[in-house]
Amino acid sequence: MPAKKKTKKVKVEKKEQVKKVEEVKVEEVEVEQNMTPTRYSVNVFLVNEPRAKNERIAQINWLAAGDKLVLAVQNPQYTNVLGQMLRSDYATDEGRMYSPASQPREWALNLFKVSKGRLGVGTKRWTASEAKASYAD
Repeated sequence: MPAKKKTKKVKVEKKEQVKKVEEVKVEEVEVEQNMTPTRYSVNVFLVNEPRAKNERIAQINWLAAGDKLVLAVQNPQYTNVLGQMLRSDYATDEGRMYSPASQPREWALNLFKVSKGRLGVGTKRWTASEAKASYAD
């Protein structure tokens, strides 16, 4: 007679693992920022090209507070000429006139549109960069 095999019944419990997923709500909040510039800055250069690099001699800032132009001179040798430039009306290459007395913001924004050599006073040739805006924090 063949030997009987003993079999044992084992009860196996399976625990189901359930992953809990937390739902995260993302709210978009619009933050209103002041997008009005508080200042425009224009760099003024003495034209030395093609012999040498143009020399930055001043920065003209238009300030929203008071709607005024402020001159920051880097080279004191040109202070008088730059002061006179700050009081002068200019025509852009398109023929539009701008006055620092009555239109200080537009004057600063369009100063770069004046051809090299037509900007400034005296025998030197001048040029200006495009205005860069600054905003309040």
